[in-house]
Amino acid sequence: MRGWRWRRGIVAAAAALCAGAPSGDARAEKCPNMLILLDRSTSMAGAKWTAALEAISGFTRGREEVMRFGLQVFPAPGDACGPGLQVAGCEFFQATAIDLELSRLSPGGLTPTADALIAAASTADVQDRTRRRFVILVTDGEPTCPDLNDIPRNHLQALAAVQELALSGVKTFVVGFGQDVSQERLDQLAIAGGTARTGAACDDPLNPGSRVPCRYFEASDRASLASAFDEIATIASGELLGAACDDSCYAIGACPAGEKCVKAVRSYGTRLVNLGTCVPDPCSGVACGADGFCREGRCIASCLSPCPPSQVCRDGACVSDPCGDPAACSCAISCPRFLTCVAGVCADDPCRSIVCPAAAPYCNQGSCFAAAPPAPEPLKPPPDAGPTRQLPEKTGCACGGDSAALVGGALGAGLFLDRARRRRAR
Repeated sequence: MRGWRWRRGIVAAAAALCAGAPSGDARAEKCPNMLILLDRSTSMAGAKWTAALEAISGFTRGREEVMRFGLQVFPAPGDACGPGLQVAGCEFFQATAIDLELSRLSPGGLTPTADALIAAASTADVQDRTRRRFVILVTDGEPTCPDLNDIPRNHLQALAAVQELALSGVKTFVVGFGQDVSQERLDQLAIAGGTARTGAACDDPLNPGSRVPCRYFEASDRASLASAFDEIATIASGELLGAACDDSCYAIGACPAGEKCVKAVRSYGTRLVNLGTCVPDPCSGVACGADGFCREGRCIASCLSPCPPSQVCRDGACVSDPCGDPAACSCAISCPRFLTCVAGVCADDPCRSIVCPAAAPYCNQGSCFAAAPPAPEPLKPPPDAGPTRQLPEKTGCACGGDSAALVGGALGAGLFLDRARRRRAR
């Protein structure tokens, strides 16, 4: 039996059997936008450009399921001091698109760092306040625009742009690529961007072979650039709630009150991702009896006793298990995240939005059932027979297959553990 969803505590022996059973969704924040701001000035030509393309490809391809990568290059092609051009918007599974865009570009022009940062700040990806946003500035030289003869002023404009990004909640990572950078200026950008490193050291351009403290990320080749990207990804992931993210509406609290999340599969090339969509919940505000539950706006009866082997609960009655033949219930493909195989089709787990009553706390294929018969009434002792004896409460869980058989298996596991302990104690 598939799609089991556990809704209450169980005895220790049964819990051991069900350690791998799925639990309720954990709340996660949306996945972050990571905009790579790449310097394509003339000084990046040759080995630097090749190394940058290879490192970026490895960086994005290994994390494109959990980070929404985008790419902006500066200066814009055909404009020596152009503010930059976003060639790929931030999205999941963008590695191939970013590789393709980079393969069409070549270095040329000056280094309009300030205007590139200002242009990045105006993009929808960087302005998306529903998620964390990061800019990764990769540059190999001084800011030579807008005035080639006034580098200090150009730097102050870039510094102001990073500060504006920080005020809007955007962190800017700074990567100095090569030896033609000003460590002092890159340190200032990293500090302003909220990503200053502590305890890091960079090569001293004035004293070859020596290392000096630095606050930005230093790279000199493909390997060191890839290492810088890896560290940046680790830092960015560590800021997420629980170090995880989830763009779907299946996360608890993602849909407004009175709505529920249902299947909405998006295609990213050959990848299928179920992000879901919020729709009105027909069970919102519907009250059913103590032994019933609501499904799609209707009150449904529960099975208050376990069904016999080869049968399952359907709307309060025990019926033949339609999945007795595995071929009848298997799916030809692996279902996208949050979907389950229902009668051979990838669909929302019908138990996801169902709240089962206490008397039938387990759910399978959209029906609520009990794993043990209702507790009997206490035995009434005959006159003068002494204290009343209480029958033991039956509890258990099911991890697949018939519920009654699994309860017996769980209790049997408890007896086995108890006997094993006794043998060890002898």
